[in-house]
Amino acid sequence: MIDISSLQVLKKGRSICQLDQLQLLAGARLGVTGSNGSGKSTLLRVMAGLEKDYSGNCSVQASRRECTFVHQKPYLLRGSVLYNVSYGLCARGESRAAANKLAMQWLEKLGMLDFADRSTGKLSGGEIRRVALARAFAIAPKLLLL
Repeated sequence: MIDISSLQVLKKGRSICQLDQLQLLAGARLGVTGSNGSGKSTLLRVMAGLEKDYSGNCSVQASRRECTFVHQKPYLLRGSVLYNVSYGLCARGESRAAANKLAMQWLEKLGMLDFADRSTGKLSGGEIRRVALARAFAIAPKLLLL
């Protein structure tokens, strides 16, 4: 599903991400660890197709529509938690009723059911991240990058 070789990302002449080889098959899970500034987020951005300025090869067997990237500081839309979680489903053609039903299921799984009607502007950092996770899980991406 993911095949990376000879990857290097340079910014201002400095290498911020370098990887000789990585292959991941469908269904695989990988945790990437490292110190601050070691290129973990940059690697995820390359895999998500958000970082284009690199040398080497990165092949991901998932379309942009099948890939979801949840940033460490996710952005939520104005409105309710339920609106945010159901948004991607509605954007993909689901009816509002079907999208809300699935969104509520994910909110329940992540312990956020009581927050469904709450405004996103009134959430803590941890609550924002759980809403972003629920939104990502709800659309059932082929590739989930966290």
